[in-house]
Order: sequence, then C-alpha cells, then structure tokens
Amino acid sequence: MRNRQLLLIGTMILGALMVLGFSAHLAVRYLLPYLLQSLNVRSGIEAAAGEQPADMARQGWRSFLEVLAGDQSKLEPAVRQLEQGAIASPADIHNLYTLGRAYFYDAITHNNLISAEKAERAFARVLELDPKHEALAFHGSALTFLSRGKDMEKFKQGVREMNRSVEQNPDSLTGRLSRAFTALALPAKARPVLGSYDPVQDLKFASRAFEGVTFHYAPQAEAGSKTFLGESYLLRGDIAKAQSSFKAALAVPLPTDPEAKAGRVALQEIIRNRLNGSSQSLTDLLAQAGLGTCNTCHLRRQEGEQSLSKTARPTAKPTQETPRPVRAQAAPQSELKVVVVGFKPAEGEVRVAVFNSEKDFLETPFKAGNAGIDGSLCHWQVSGLPSGWYAVAIYQDKNGNGKLDRNVFGMPLEPYGFSNNAHGVMGPPSFGDARFQLTGSSTQIQVRLE
Repeated sequence: MRNRQLLLIGTMILGALMVLGFSAHLAVRYLLPYLLQSLNVRSGIEAAAGEQPADMARQGWRSFLEVLAGDQSKLEPAVRQLEQGAIASPADIHNLYTLGRAYFYDAITHNNLISAEKAERAFARVLELDPKHEALAFHGSALTFLSRGKDMEKFKQGVREMNRSVEQNPDSLTGRLSRAFTALALPAKARPVLGSYDPVQDLKFASRAFEGVTFHYAPQAEAGSKTFLGESYLLRGDIAKAQSSFKAALAVPLPTDPEAKAGRVALQEIIRNRLNGSSQSLTDLLAQAGLGTCNTCHLRRQEGEQSLSKTARPTAKPTQETPRPVRAQAAPQSELKVVVVGFKPAEGEVRVAVFNSEKDFLETPFKAGNAGIDGSLCHWQVSGLPSGWYAVAIYQDKNGNGKLDRNVFGMPLEPYGFSNNAHGVMGPPSFGDARFQLTGSSTQIQVRLE
C-alpha cells in the first residue's frame, strides 16, 4: 500500500512536468529529483511483485513519456491506452489530464485540428471535476489554437484563461510556459492582440527555476528554457540578449545518462543554427527534425543517433527524392490538373500558385495562373512540369484586388486552400505537409477552399 501511495504522489508531481507542466520553483529544485527517483524504484518493485497493470492509464503514461522523449511512434499507443484508461475510470483526473496533453501534443506538433478539439474537451472535463486544476492553462492554449486566428472571441477567451491560471498560481510553470509558448507561436502581426504581454518574463522565470536542476524525465529542461528565452529576446529585437541566452543554453553541462546526452547533442545542433542566424524560427527548426516544442525539455536519443536531421518526419522537410540523371536526357514531363471546390459564394477569380521547393514555398511560384469559377467548381491545369515534388496554394480573389486579404492575425479573409488540404497552426502549412509527387503522367488533385 505504501508503495502505491509513493507511486501516486510521484506520478501526480510528474503530471505537472509533462508537456510544459512543471511544479513551482522550490518543488523543481529540491523535491522533484527525490520523487522521480522514488517513482523509478517503486515502479520496478511493483512490476516485479506482479501487480496488475490492467491499469491502462499507467501504461499510457509510460508510453507518453517516450513520446515526449522524441519517439513519435509511441503517440498512437499512448493515446489508445490513455483513452482506455478514461473509459475504465472516467473520473480519474490525472489520466484525463495526461490524455488531454497527449491530444494537444498531437495538435500542436502535427497541426491536427481534431486532436485539438479532443484536447479541449478533455481539459474541460478535468476542470469540471476540479475547477482549480492547472488544466486551465492548457484549456486556454487549446482555445487559441482552435480559434485559428478567425474566431476572435474564442482566442480572447483562451488568453483570459491562461492569464487567470498565472494569476491564481504565479509560481506554476504550467501557466507561465503555456502562455509563453502560445505567444511564440503567434504570427508577428497577431501579438499585439495579447496587449502588453511579453513572453520574456515568463521564460526568465522558467530559466531561473531550472538552473542547476537535473532530473531523469526532463534532462534538457535547463537548456531548453534558456533556448526559448533566447527566442523570445529575438522576437523583442534584442539580438545581444538572444545570443547570450543561446550561448548559455549551449554551456549547460551535458547529462551523464547516455541517451539524455545524445539528446542534448542533437538539441545543440538546433540551438547553434539559431545562434548562427538561421532565418527559421526555433519552432520551425524543431518541426524540421520531426519534433515539437514539448520535446525540447525531454529529448533523448540512442547513443550515436545524435543528428536530428536523421529523425525528421518525411512530411516536415522533404529530401530530394528525384535526383538529376547522370546522363543528359529529357526529363519526363507531367501534366497537373487542379479541381477547386468550396466557393462561398462563387465570385471573383481563383489564383493558383505551384511551388517545387521548400525554399520558394509561398514566395516564388514555379508556375502560376488564374481561373474563372464555373458554378461550384473551378478547373485549372498546367503541362510540361518535370517529375518531382510540388505543392499548390490557392485563394479566391473575391474582390479582384490581386491579393489575399488578411486580418490582424495574418489569417486569410478570403477562401484559400493547399494541396493535400493541408492546414497550418496559426499560419500556413509547410511545403512538406502540402507536397505531392508528379511522375511523368497526368495527375489530378482536388483542393477545398475554406
């Protein structure tokens, strides 16, 4: 019984760690390492004793730890196990909270709107059971995600909830980091909607809390918090302080655990890219490696698997899959047919842009053209495209001014869409999310405007 109680206490505090969820400064610095060690030992004792882990919630928790460490393949089983735990015990707040974070991890890492909706419902249920729970911060962040820059009232409600979470518990890193990371994810034009809020203050708080702290499940917390502090200084335009924070992150001693050490070396690759002036944001660099913000503090790698570039998701940053032939010969030519649907109402023209590289995506089209709308459909086609990978971006120019009108968030006010019907998070999707392959024949795709 005592073992179970210790495990429960450790698990509850660990619950505050996962996906931006950290306890107060003193707990992080003094109490947490002991509880984590206790949790590790007690788990082994109970498993050896043959305790029934028909407890799917606990299995889901363990799988989710591996997801946060960077193993994307464990996300689906983690969600499935946590869902089964929720069915078996619908009032288990800890499991519901972890399930909500697993859903939200999928939402913000893979631009999954359906998972965001599930996360919002899971966090709402936690708050029904315990109105003072720190799930309030995550619920607010989920609402800003679901607003997609269009539903201003939903966005403002989310901001109010994140602010209230910090006001209720100023020492909670859950609220502070949720608010800071939400602000960092916003387009520059949208940040004024947050008022005078500056993520630097929250990230400085987190950076101080993690200084000198070493624990098993979040071996990169100190380096990660200093890295995001540097990113927030960049948004402020303070280059000197940004560089100082990035250098401080690189100077954090390497973990002694081999997997954690390999994870840090991989993370340092991204930090150096940003320090050396990469035009890509920190979140973009993480996405390029198939990682999300939540992986930063927990990243682990097998020894020798140090380069993040080896672990990138195929849809994040595509490699060249159709190399140029060695001998000079005519490359196969392809025809692309685009069917556009979803006009509301059918007026104006459809403007189509075809891109053949990530570098030029949404900047310099490889091919472009306009097409008239015929009823509820629009057809556009282009011939003579070399075989390879392409992405299509489309918008309906309803007022005929030759540009895509946007709101303060930078979100389109006119119908738009991308190949694969790809979606972005508070912005456009990546080339990798929208790309498709032409192989020398006639290919037809359908794009739905929204």
